Amino acid sequence: MCNKIFILFQIFIYLFLTVNCKLAQEDTEETTECDIKPENTPLSCEKELDDIDCIFDYVAAGGTNEMWSLKMSRNFEESTGKYKYTCTVERETHGKMGTPSYLFFAKFKMRIEGAEVEGGEAFGEKMKSLKPKEYKLDKNSISSVDGQFSSVLDKVTLTAVKKDEDKEEL
Repeated sequence: MCNKIFILFQIFIYLFLTVNCKLAQEDTEETTECDIKPENTPLSCEKELDDIDCIFDYVAAGGTNEMWSLKMSRNFEESTGKYKYTCTVERETHGKMGTPSYLFFAKFKMRIEGAEVEGGEAFGEKMKSLKPKEYKLDKNSISSVDGQFSSVLDKVTLTAVKKDEDKEEL
């Protein structure tokens, strides 16, 4: 009898661990709304996921306030055994992403704290990639280049990986 209880206990533990490991690997996405204001002063919008912070700093002028979405997502990559985090900010109107902005951005910077940036891109008018000279990418941010940025911005995205991350940590 004791042996059967022990075996049932082991099965229970195995199932419990299997389900919890699978849940930890699930992809997730969280969104916050940002009220982008044309105040010609530095402003920010932030989102956190798994102790990873995404911060969008900007200076905008012209037009009126616009609602933008700041999204953080986590995706488990089987090939590397690591989680990839993506941070995206873009204008959303009536549920439609990528709506053109009527604001003029003097500058922008999106940064990720708690992870190392792998890549990023900025998009201008009609969701076309900005020219490489208009923005720069470094180990934790993407930002406009003074004197080169055209002031038109519709979307910014960064991808990052948590340093020395192991899938069991989450």
